[in-house]
Amino acid sequence: MGLDLSGREKALQGSDEHNDVVIPGDAEASLLVRKVRHQHEPEMPYQSEQLSDEEIRNLVAWVDAGAPYSSDLSIAPADELKSSLPNSDHWAYQPPRRTDPPRVENQAWARNPIDAFLETEHERIALEPMPEAPKRMLLRRLYLDLTGLPPAPDQLRSFLEDRSGQAYKRVVDRLLQSPHYGER
Repeated sequence: MGLDLSGREKALQGSDEHNDVVIPGDAEASLLVRKVRHQHEPEMPYQSEQLSDEEIRNLVAWVDAGAPYSSDLSIAPADELKSSLPNSDHWAYQPPRRTDPPRVENQAWARNPIDAFLETEHERIALEPMPEAPKRMLLRRLYLDLTGLPPAPDQLRSFLEDRSGQAYKRVVDRLLQSPHYGER
């Protein structure tokens, strides 16, 4: 822990546990190189495939060249960063924009805008939506998803007896407010 590669001085300080992370001019003795070659635990990138041979050669060449930094690396402004990326037209770099939901044939199933997008795909691949789950199953799924536990018998009874049309919404709201929400 404590490794900071944002500037040359910080990189040469090493981490809390190792001061040999980057040894300018000596890639073979540098812990960073051993880690990316998967010769030292934990390997880097952590729990991922090893870097390509070319990427490792570039890192070795950089360390052997004295680990030069032109300046401290800092977070660039978003527009400057975007223009420096090769695929800056990627969707992740585009500002969000509102899209109107599509018109669908099965209006009864599409109760909200998200359903309309799902139903469009259902229609495209000729998939019929499943019928709505019975109230008992719906409540069980809701409790298991939000708290990790099934509903108690009195909670089930109360839900089944509620004919108001707002029973599901009330249970969702109550469970989201519960200290047990997401506890599992």
